[in-house]
Amino acid sequence: STSQKTPIDSTELKRLRDAITRFSSDLDTISQRIHTNREATTAPQEVERLMSLNLTENNNEQQIQNEDTSVSTDNQAAVP
Repeated sequence: STSQKTPIDSTELKRLRDAITRFSSDLDTISQRIHTNREATTAPQEVERLMSLNLTENNNEQQIQNEDTSVSTDNQAAVP
């Protein structure tokens, strides 16, 4: 029960190699497209997140400024 190996001629080998190369290239293209789509999907959420961080930061700065002014008026009131 010896199995016979079918010889593959060079043109068939080249055809298979070309098909694999095309398939690999298609996979790369699809992978790149998925990556781009993922970035496009998350971009608005990222902008929203950064804007909310910016708002929080601005609010904190405003509170700090308010505290600074209240501290300075307290100091002035304490001076005889």
